Amino acid sequence: SLMTNQPIEIDITSETIGSGGTRLCFPFPGDPNKCIKVYRPKSMLSNQKLRRLIRIWCATHIPIFNTSWHEYRFWEIHLKDGPTQFCTYFPKFYKLTPTSLGPGLIVECIRDANGCISKNLRDWYPKATISERKRAIKQIEFLTAIIIQRKLPCYDWGPQNFLVQYSGNDFQLKLIDFEGSLGNNDFIPISTICPPLRQLKLKRRIQRGLLAWLDQFER
Repeated sequence: SLMTNQPIEIDITSETIGSGGTRLCFPFPGDPNKCIKVYRPKSMLSNQKLRRLIRIWCATHIPIFNTSWHEYRFWEIHLKDGPTQFCTYFPKFYKLTPTSLGPGLIVECIRDANGCISKNLRDWYPKATISERKRAIKQIEFLTAIIIQRKLPCYDWGPQNFLVQYSGNDFQLKLIDFEGSLGNNDFIPISTICPPLRQLKLKRRIQRGLLAWLDQFER
């Protein structure tokens, strides 16, 4: 099992670091350099349609339907011993652990050198200088080329899933949210088990998601 045994108590009234459609990210108790991702409790779901409630139930009871489980597997298989330059585009992963809100994933909390939580690409890029945009584009091109070349199951390319981590005047993009094979939402997900089709799907997802969003800005 990837899970450890000691449950962590999550205070749902505390301020979150980030939030998505189904998950919340809380500061890790006692360590500002770590955070923990958990699924939203039913009471905190803005959309309580049956389909979403079933998805949440499956995610908290069956590992293969849990995004955090897939993220951890992605790290174990592709990042744990991967090339350093490639791995710098992802946060450090620590472990999956039981919490009061179900399975939780402990990961590095991405902060700038001054200690502030790094901004996401969606908010940062429109205000960035042309020089900064060019540097960001180079990093995106490097990352996406490796993802496509290695046919890695990484399908969610929204700009909100990247953080821009500053160290002095330099910055490093970090991809903080990826669902692995769970992100392939085709009705019949043949590309999950067929690498050539997976490569084509990756190219389409990157083009329709991140690159199409970037095209609206001057570079």
